Amino acid sequence: MALNRFTNLERKLNGDASLRKAYNQFMLEYENLGHMIKINKPEEADYSYYMPHHCVQKADSLTTKHRVVFDASASTSSGYSINDLQMIGPVIQADLFSILIRFCQHKIAVTADVSKMYRQILIDPNQRSLQRILWRDGADKDVSVYELNTVTYGTAAASYLAIRSLLQTVLENENLQEASLRIKRDSYVDDLITDFDSVEEATKISEQITNILRSYGFELAKWNSNITKRFSDIHTLDSTSNIISLGNDQITKTLGLFWAHERDNLSYKIKLKHYKDVNKRTILSIIGQIFDPLGLLSPITVKAKILLQKLWETKVTWDELLPMEIYSDWVGFCATLKAIENIEIPRFILGECKQKFQIHGFADASEKAYGCCIYLRSENGDYVNTRLLCAESKVAPVKIITIPRLELCACLHLAKMLTIVKGSLTLNLHKIYLWTDSKIVLAWLNANASTLKTFVANRIIEIQAITNLEQWHHVKSKDNPADLLTRGLNGNELKDLKLWWNGPRWLEFDRQAWPLQTKDDIDNLPELKFSLIPFL
Repeated sequence: MALNRFTNLERKLNGDASLRKAYNQFMLEYENLGHMIKINKPEEADYSYYMPHHCVQKADSLTTKHRVVFDASASTSSGYSINDLQMIGPVIQADLFSILIRFCQHKIAVTADVSKMYRQILIDPNQRSLQRILWRDGADKDVSVYELNTVTYGTAAASYLAIRSLLQTVLENENLQEASLRIKRDSYVDDLITDFDSVEEATKISEQITNILRSYGFELAKWNSNITKRFSDIHTLDSTSNIISLGNDQITKTLGLFWAHERDNLSYKIKLKHYKDVNKRTILSIIGQIFDPLGLLSPITVKAKILLQKLWETKVTWDELLPMEIYSDWVGFCATLKAIENIEIPRFILGECKQKFQIHGFADASEKAYGCCIYLRSENGDYVNTRLLCAESKVAPVKIITIPRLELCACLHLAKMLTIVKGSLTLNLHKIYLWTDSKIVLAWLNANASTLKTFVANRIIEIQAITNLEQWHHVKSKDNPADLLTRGLNGNELKDLKLWWNGPRWLEFDRQAWPLQTKDDIDNLPELKFSLIPFL
């Protein structure tokens, strides 16, 4: 199997001289660095596995246009692949959402990544026969057997082994508490994404992080910061790796988001391919390009989610042409989708406000979707700054349920997101306010859960367990930014929408100007249990 795949690969390489050269250079570097070694007597191993390999081309990459990929999922004559037999290990690293929440907290931002991270970790020599490949760098030579000596991208356990090795550097350097904490807390696979309050802190801690990782063979490269001139004194800043030019600015890709470090803005980029025929498959392909881990584009992406749900309800096949109504909606959506690239979001959410931090969360629902959004409000004397921190939307279930129940689901979702945000932020929060425009939900929250029907009672109990009742307040629908998550917007409508990016205007004023209503008497409150009183 591996030999057949290699023969097909050679046929492809022989038809493309530049690809052949790049492939040979990759393999030569792999061998020269000691990351793979030629085996003269492969038959001596008690067991072995031969991984096919191929090339993935990325024309838009400025650094790695050709990447060799090892296929550890290819089945052998036994019917198994090495990935079928490997344990993958648990998740032991911070999630992307939390890392990006923290990345917006402090004035000075720093990113870097570990160069060839997986390949800095050696595999036990007794198991390297399970990472064999076939290779020759010329048709006039014999096909040889090589063993890969290091953790190999494409194997099931690779991610766990690499992250666990990285975390071992933390365990062995706990004396450098801040540096070790940032390696553990602000690393996502091979990327370091962190921020600091001052230049002095940034330079000191980043040097400590560099020295810790370097002593274990993990070399940090591709440094970038929004204090480029001052940061270049201690690190060589990389201006070519994973960079896309936008006007005169250099934009560095950060885990699917784009960070313009000179302007310190986050932005998005989407590539819309032209498809002659539009079907379910092509729609999923395009929507999959919108990677929005903080949900800042949720009013836009919720339209796509609603459209997908309608598409699923039609039960069209993967390659069948869309019904005309859905096709028209999709064309209209795509026509404005490119406008996403015009949205630039300041990374640093505090500005000059570094006192009295508050969280304001909003929830809302409609018959089509429900969602929530969270804002961070900060003060500095009379100056107030409120900025969107994160958001998320979900389509309503296909099975019709009442609007109050959907509003309750939105509030529960807000409570859960609040828990994650509180655990991610390192700021001292002064107060938390949660807002909904549903008086029925507020009445349920203030009721005894035992008096409510099961669907409502279960969710009320969960909300009450993770939030305080005094945190919940009523907001008018016109002042509720979460309303945008329930109906959706086109790409060109979101950029300058102050309600979305900064919340309702009254947040700019003192607390006395806020609508702090916590409960209201509701006649004929729905979802109450009624006891049957027998006739006497």
